[in-house]
Amino acid sequence: MTQVAQRPGNTYLAPLAISQLFTGTASWSLLIGILGYATYQLRAEPLQAGLLGLAWGLPAVFLGPLAGRLIDGRGPKPVALVSGAFSIAISLCLALAPGWELLLALVLLAGVGRAFMQPAIDAMPTWLARQPDERVASLWLGFATNVPVVLGPVVAAGTLSAGGMTAMFLVNASLHVLSLLIVGPLPARTRPAGDDGPAGAAGTWWLPRSPRTRAILVISLLVWLSYGCYSVLEILYVRDVLDSPVETFTVLQMIFGTGLLVTNLVLLRFPDALTSYRILLASVVFIGLAEIVYVGSSSVVVSAIGSLCWGLGAAVFGPACRASLLVSVPPDQHGAIMALWRSVQSAGSVVPPLLVGVAGQALGTQLTMIVTSVVVVLAGSVPALSRGRRP
Repeated sequence: MTQVAQRPGNTYLAPLAISQLFTGTASWSLLIGILGYATYQLRAEPLQAGLLGLAWGLPAVFLGPLAGRLIDGRGPKPVALVSGAFSIAISLCLALAPGWELLLALVLLAGVGRAFMQPAIDAMPTWLARQPDERVASLWLGFATNVPVVLGPVVAAGTLSAGGMTAMFLVNASLHVLSLLIVGPLPARTRPAGDDGPAGAAGTWWLPRSPRTRAILVISLLVWLSYGCYSVLEILYVRDVLDSPVETFTVLQMIFGTGLLVTNLVLLRFPDALTSYRILLASVVFIGLAEIVYVGSSSVVVSAIGSLCWGLGAAVFGPACRASLLVSVPPDQHGAIMALWRSVQSAGSVVPPLLVGVAGQALGTQLTMIVTSVVVVLAGSVPALSRGRRP
């Protein structure tokens, strides 16, 4: 373990990461439960399922500025506590099995709670009484964000099988309660630790002054657009190109998650790498190439290799973005930059469902996915190859 990982403030990272894990698992299981309830009990049509997806993702796109201002002005702990309590109330309301109109409204409100909770947890390390190293914090929080990708569906499936939809929503509320019980006792400052950020780093909430910060946000958008594209078309690729059943799709997801988790654990020994711009760009290129391998053939074995490599690259990209963005702005703007980053991610998840269906129909599923991945490769390679330019 590197010396930076031994900072005393890092002792607070374990409970903070566990809180993030509970919140992330609650979000993933809630989304699956909502879609399952709408599909099987309310007999929702595809358009209605799309509306639910928009209601879930759009609040984080539009509420980023407000969330950032509240976090930087009031501190992330109060914001996390209030948004967590709000999420508990929404989960309990969902447990009452509402009709379609009320369900749509509750999903929108659940997205509002998520829009405030995520950046609050992201910014929390800066406000702890003993501030941990930002790079190590990014790894811990990145790991806690990745685990729910695997754990969330497991929790949803288990609770749905054991007790049905109502039980699933009650368990979801319980996960938020556990998260609040952990965040509540954490000792926090009334102002963020440290006042000195990089010179000229400040800017408006939507356009940071630092060219490197802007470049990272643009690259994040492109990578998340590719994630969004794949989330829509991936299962069609498995069905039509690999000519495989849904079980193959599930296995590929597990392989991706394994790559995520293993890489996160390895990176805990090398936190210094996270603020290297070259490593960030390399992870972007690697993600794009891995996606191309994943969908570039009709072989399940090749797709499995691509899925594993995709998980390896994604595990580096997320924490590297978080750490690089945090060190690029002053501590009193950490809430704003994390909220903006989360807004970018949500935009990348929301936009593709509106567009890739048309593109996939015109170009075909496989070609659409490959073109998307080529754009990601270019996004990482062009800045790296540009001479004499330092974003």
